[in-house]
Amino acid sequence: MLNTLHIENIAVVKSVDIELSPGFTVFTGETGAGKSIIVDSISLLLGGKFRPDMLRTGENTATVCGYFTDISDENLRALEKIGVPSDEEGGLYVQRDFTSDGKTHTRINGRTVPVSLLRSATGLLVNIHGQHDNQKLLDPRSHGSLLDAWAEDGDLLAEYRGYYDKVREIRQKIAAASVSEAEKERRSEMLKFQIEEIFSVKLAPGDEEELEQRRLLLRDIEKTKKHTQIIYRALYRNEKGTSAGGLLEMAQTSLEAISDVLPEAEGFAERLDAIRSELEDIAERSAAVTEGVSGDPAKELNEVESRLAKIRRLQKKYGTTVEEILEFGENAKRELDELEGSDLLVKELNKQLGAETEKAVSASEKLYKAREKAASDLEKLICKQLAFLDMNSAEFKVDIRHDPDDLLPDGCDRIEFLLSANQGETAKPLALIASGGELARIMLGIKSVFAEKEGTQTLIYDEIDTGISGKTSQKLGLVLKSCAASAQVLCVTHSAQIAAAADNHLLVAKTAHGGRTTSEVREITGDERINEVARIMGGNTITEKLRESAVDLINETK
Repeated sequence: MLNTLHIENIAVVKSVDIELSPGFTVFTGETGAGKSIIVDSISLLLGGKFRPDMLRTGENTATVCGYFTDISDENLRALEKIGVPSDEEGGLYVQRDFTSDGKTHTRINGRTVPVSLLRSATGLLVNIHGQHDNQKLLDPRSHGSLLDAWAEDGDLLAEYRGYYDKVREIRQKIAAASVSEAEKERRSEMLKFQIEEIFSVKLAPGDEEELEQRRLLLRDIEKTKKHTQIIYRALYRNEKGTSAGGLLEMAQTSLEAISDVLPEAEGFAERLDAIRSELEDIAERSAAVTEGVSGDPAKELNEVESRLAKIRRLQKKYGTTVEEILEFGENAKRELDELEGSDLLVKELNKQLGAETEKAVSASEKLYKAREKAASDLEKLICKQLAFLDMNSAEFKVDIRHDPDDLLPDGCDRIEFLLSANQGETAKPLALIASGGELARIMLGIKSVFAEKEGTQTLIYDEIDTGISGKTSQKLGLVLKSCAASAQVLCVTHSAQIAAAADNHLLVAKTAHGGRTTSEVREITGDERINEVARIMGGNTITEKLRESAVDLINETK
């Protein structure tokens, strides 16, 4: 339940703290006192969009905070699952800060979270019912989900959806494989051309780098040969003179000759031998650079340039690297194989489609039976509630049109709520027959039946009494009071009968401080509550007779 609510700088509210109790709570007050601000602020707390015109005049920031307590174990697990753990006491503290430039900061238990996560979390805890919900009730697209919630057929629905997803996937594969013969021929020729163009070059990973290196060598081969020969003769072997290796060998021999007078000679000789080996290695490696060049270097250079040019052309079409080009070619081969085998593939897919469709239809039959049974129970309960709400002749029907050939995301059923408001009339869609007052009663009738099924712990009704007579309003109040047995119910009302039925009564009133008007909220009991109910019944002039009627009204709902 929503335990506390803090509102700061929203519309005419400067700062107000509201403590909320379990049971059925009403908000009343004169027109313009700020009752709608309470609902608007709760909507913001639940992730609603903040508009700059909501900010109190002259202020730059606004804040709405709320603390949820006594959260059910089921909802605690659901919150944990979406990444919103409760605090140490099992509560959830939500705070939203707004600025005049449109910036919003949202926190849950002190942790900054995206608004989407806030909506998911608070959607488990609170449900606001207003005119928007009435319009939603008129939309047949919402009726299936409402019936499923009542039927608690989640497992059956999940089973069906699993088969439906497979059917849809197979259909997509068939559509992709079922190309016209002309298109198949055109695509086949294109793939064959691409495959031939790529693999005729006989590429291998690393070819481009090796060819680039070879081109550098061949472009200036004479200069390279000259310098490698110089390196070889200078370091290792020189027919025309002494090389560095030869001089080291001479020094090594002389060191060995004086080893008896120079104790370090043997060590020096070993070091020189190691240096000579290094020089020989450098000389041989340098000389090897040009060993692979034979025949006509110019001709080989042309061949290298030609191969690189082919790679460049392929890169423009199929990828920036040799590896990407080869991958493109392999993908083209696979596609060609699939295309050439598409007839067999389509045949196999159609076989799979038949099997999965049969499973989906079977699952839809089980879902249909569960819905039919639930619909029968739901019709009886809602008709009973509507009769209590002075719609004695109303007949509520759940129309389920089952077609096994019509696979839909949620089954093979098209579901719509129908109503006959008067005896002898054919049941019609809600949008065609429900007046404003009737729709409010129908909505409350449905919501009261669904209250325990939804698992929502706080239900908020905004002016549900619109278009309802006094006698029926009293019954609305009793229905709301009964809903409060399984959930916290908050209601903004202009009806004395609904206010009289409440367990808790909060008065919203405007006051002036320092030349500024602000709305305040406080709980009223005893005589104050009697006077407020009397005011709603008869206006600002409260007579003793009105007070007596208010007392009777309150006592009647106890």
